[in-house]
Amino acid sequence: MAQHPKRLAPSLAKKLTVPLTADYRVLSSSPPAASRDAPFRLPLEHTEHLLLQLGLVRKAGLPPNYGLDPSHLTAKFHPQSSTRLCIEIENAHRQAWKVPHAIVPRLPPKRPHAPHPVSESDVSLDYEVVWNDPASFDFSVLRKSSGEKLFDTSSLGLTMKDQYIEFATHLSRGSAQGQTANLFGLGENVGPLRRTPGTTTTLWARDHPCKPDTNLYGCHPFFMQVLPSGSAHGVFLLSSNGMDIVFSPEGDRLTYKVIGGAIELYIFTGPSPQQVIQQYTELIGRPCMIPYFAQGFHICRWGYDTLDKVKDVVSNFEENSLPLEAMWIDIDYMKDYKCFTFDEERFPVKLLAEYANQLHAQNQHLVMILDPGIKVQYQPGLYEPYDEGVAKNLFVKRRITKLEEEENGMLHQGDLVDFVGKVWPGKTTFPDWFHPEAQAYWQKYITRWLQQVSLDGIWLDMNEAASFHDGDCSHIESSEDRPVRVEDFAMAETEDSDDEIIMSSQSDQLHIIDSSGPKPPVIYANPNEPPYRINNNNEHAELGFRTISPDALHYGNVIEYDVHSLYGHMEAIATYNALRELQPNKKPFILSRSTFPGSGRFVCKWNGDNWSTAADMKASIPGLLNFQFFGITMIGADIGGFGDAASEELLIRWHQLGAFYPFMRNHNCLNNPPQEPYIYKALTEVTRAYVDMRYRLLPYWYTLFYRSHQDGSMVCSPIWVLDPTDPDLLSNDEQFLVGEAILVSPALELNQTVVHARFPAGRWYDLHTGVLEAFVQQGEKSTQSKGSTVLTMDAPLNKIPVHLRGGHILPRAGIGRGEFIRTTSQVREAPIEILVALDEMECARGEYYHDDDSFAPNGTLVRFEARPGVLSMSSFATEDPVDPLKEGPKASLVDHDGDDLGVPQGSKALGPTYVQSIVVWGVGMDHVTPGKISDGDSKSSSQVEPHQVRVSIVDVVTPTTKTLQHQRELSRVNPDEFSVQWDSASSQLQVQFRRGGLKVRGDQALEVDWTEALVA
Repeated sequence: MAQHPKRLAPSLAKKLTVPLTADYRVLSSSPPAASRDAPFRLPLEHTEHLLLQLGLVRKAGLPPNYGLDPSHLTAKFHPQSSTRLCIEIENAHRQAWKVPHAIVPRLPPKRPHAPHPVSESDVSLDYEVVWNDPASFDFSVLRKSSGEKLFDTSSLGLTMKDQYIEFATHLSRGSAQGQTANLFGLGENVGPLRRTPGTTTTLWARDHPCKPDTNLYGCHPFFMQVLPSGSAHGVFLLSSNGMDIVFSPEGDRLTYKVIGGAIELYIFTGPSPQQVIQQYTELIGRPCMIPYFAQGFHICRWGYDTLDKVKDVVSNFEENSLPLEAMWIDIDYMKDYKCFTFDEERFPVKLLAEYANQLHAQNQHLVMILDPGIKVQYQPGLYEPYDEGVAKNLFVKRRITKLEEEENGMLHQGDLVDFVGKVWPGKTTFPDWFHPEAQAYWQKYITRWLQQVSLDGIWLDMNEAASFHDGDCSHIESSEDRPVRVEDFAMAETEDSDDEIIMSSQSDQLHIIDSSGPKPPVIYANPNEPPYRINNNNEHAELGFRTISPDALHYGNVIEYDVHSLYGHMEAIATYNALRELQPNKKPFILSRSTFPGSGRFVCKWNGDNWSTAADMKASIPGLLNFQFFGITMIGADIGGFGDAASEELLIRWHQLGAFYPFMRNHNCLNNPPQEPYIYKALTEVTRAYVDMRYRLLPYWYTLFYRSHQDGSMVCSPIWVLDPTDPDLLSNDEQFLVGEAILVSPALELNQTVVHARFPAGRWYDLHTGVLEAFVQQGEKSTQSKGSTVLTMDAPLNKIPVHLRGGHILPRAGIGRGEFIRTTSQVREAPIEILVALDEMECARGEYYHDDDSFAPNGTLVRFEARPGVLSMSSFATEDPVDPLKEGPKASLVDHDGDDLGVPQGSKALGPTYVQSIVVWGVGMDHVTPGKISDGDSKSSSQVEPHQVRVSIVDVVTPTTKTLQHQRELSRVNPDEFSVQWDSASSQLQVQFRRGGLKVRGDQALEVDWTEALVA
């Protein structure tokens, strides 16, 4: 392989008499600032953007091979909304690569900044930009209300070369005591949720089993910082170029080192962590709305290599009374691992199609894998997807740099030929998603594929894009051009092949963008060997390591160097479009390994190829939480681990934890021992119990996914969202929240029998029993206590601590205890149970979303509110599903917090809600001492008799009924229609309706009143 130029040695860096970064001064401003005396405030309130011209005042102290510093730059400041600021900086004379809007649309805010305001309130920005020194690249973005610095380049300079950009920001300390900055996000990699000072995050998509401190499948240059005040803000660099993001050892600076492109930076002001994520996903697109079945339990293994084995697995779930929602099939089904094919010996397509229909008849589902690599088949007529791709020039290209011989004759310097990698089937080519005919091509073969077997989802793998060799593989020996054999595979890093691979040591100068613009394009002298080598594979590996060469070309003269990390994202878009075209009213379910900002609009995600260790199980929590920040909320790790053997105890603990992943799938690798949940008796019993708990909570999960789809809220949250001022919560990544109501405190070590769980302020009820198990008082703001405490909770092998926070109301499946829930269809068709967990004021709120599971706009949003002695429920119209194919600005969801939910709010057009039961925890509870609650200490002195509970279905007030109270009296449900149970020892009230549930129309409200019992 070509040798890389020497990097700047530390000894040389010390000898330099000038800073490494260049610097620029302000030459002009349009519109002009009121004053140019330092510091001066940029006038952003009354303009769509402000343009600064910057001139070079100091060259970067870097070796000559880094290239020249541009003499002039332009800097645009766009106040896009009161909470979103965009900063664009680029070479004033040459056009660098930017991610096209067609690939990542910059979606407008719901309330954009008005450049010509009607009143001052219309233009109030949450931020201001102050240029500290016009003689330097020195500005600060501040939060107006507090003066907190959100981005600060003071004295840090700016380098803006063609193949090397460096800029940095100071970071505010994490606490008043000088703690390092609380930084979250930046990925994809394995590590703690809160970023560790002294670490480098490398972004360059690549195929590699999960291990710490290395770049993995996706690239997400977004971070959120939580300040000592508890306020949060986000920063997003929209760039597809490779980069290192360096968190200083002192934890007070973040430096970007990007190997191309321009600067397109977004700052989101929050100030709450949830608002930061909502503002970020408002820009890149909201997470897709999932089909209901996706919430169920999924099983997969590379190694279910015949249809009979697949059938046996499904049968074993049934025989062991284990729920199974979806059967997944890995590359085993393919003929010689060729995409869109079926092996007629192992998976006869007719029998596979019949079995898919059988699964559907059982309300179960089938998902299969699809890789992007298309097998090279030089003889025409053997493989149509390859023949058509070649005929239409649909594959990624490479430019010949010296005389070569190939199957069809001699190739000369400058010729363009297909880039060839090597993946599962042998030599492969890669569809070029930039080609205008690539969508039709991909859609054609997906449609044919699904017409043969009716699948319910598509699993996109190897789409970084992965290759088993470095560089072009056109000239590997024919003996090596074969499908991978079982004995070839080991899930570990393999040694570099000794096969001779002809690589381009340098490329011709390549235009990377359409040169029709007003500025000539940036030209890379050598994309294979950039002057700065990012920390690829945690060893500064070459960019072409196990992937497409960076000098490969896409349609329109776009170079792989700039767009490498977009490959999986663009495949996701093509696949989503194909499914929507084929089934317009069906919500697509696509799981993708490689992602980019905005991928969540189209696909879900899993954490990748992990290992069967307790450490990997623990690492799955920050992994799933990071992707909540990135706008991909449907995510989970391979339960049990993909690689190596899993012990029975590890499998038990992982299935308990996995029951609270957004995406729950047990996935195993070839050559490993089985790890299905029916292989051990204890594992079977625990899995059955926790999947049952999950399925009963699916109405709540689905509501969370709806909320995420509409406003970008996180489905799972770090525990510190409840109190971002608490440093003990900010460092916690061993617990997490489902929504903001359910606290999961898993056992993450083997031989563990207790969990030292940290509880934020509030009442915490055991979700298994409903008994109040912890009560933490809110700490005084003037004291060091921030209101969280550690309590020791029992965690025998068959249980992990799971708690429901007081003040929340959850919808659960109204299915009888002990009744086997086989598939999610039973939950979707069942009435609901309304679970009310009262806080110290005996109040609570919640919501429930339901629809017909199609893409049609027919959902109903139900709001619940509990006040002392009263529960109310009303229905509301919902917004239509967010369609990525038509997405634009949407109006905000109506805030009904101030409404009386006892008054009907909806209409008859809304779907009815069926209520099977109402369970209220914490009714009339006696004084509770803070801390862990002992048995019997959560009792109530109240006594609730059945006749003291009134249930009303309230219709719209008419002239005949005159008043709401009169209407309530007329609408009382006959006491014979329900039963009441009261347990004073646990302070629990239950109202049970007849089987099938109480029907509440969309134009009605439900009210349950037990105040008579509380005042008696």
